[in-house]
Amino acid sequence: MRKQLLQLALIGALVVPLAGCVVTARPGRRVAVRAAVPAPVVYVRFAPPAPRAEVIPARVPPGQVWIRGHYRWDGRAYLWVPGSYVRAPHARARWSPGRWRHSNRGWYWTPGRWR
Repeated sequence: MRKQLLQLALIGALVVPLAGCVVTARPGRRVAVRAAVPAPVVYVRFAPPAPRAEVIPARVPPGQVWIRGHYRWDGRAYLWVPGSYVRAPHARARWSPGRWRHSNRGWYWTPGRWR
């Protein structure tokens, strides 16, 4: 069981960064479009710690949005991922933060997304 959880966590660590990838092409070029593969859901038996207090840098880079830090599961423990400024995909984009949710199978991470 523990080996399976570790394998799922490793797969999630490799797949999640690619989940939000977008392919663009120049006008007039054909692009093969494939359906996005959802990242596997990893369940954790116990809740994450309370979020850490972060000092948000006062200097806001133009066109960037602060994404607050969060805990991620590494297969053995929760690790803190510090917040950072991220360039918004367009001027009207708003960040909807990710969060830990609870179900009858345990705690699982729902990633943030742009709206």
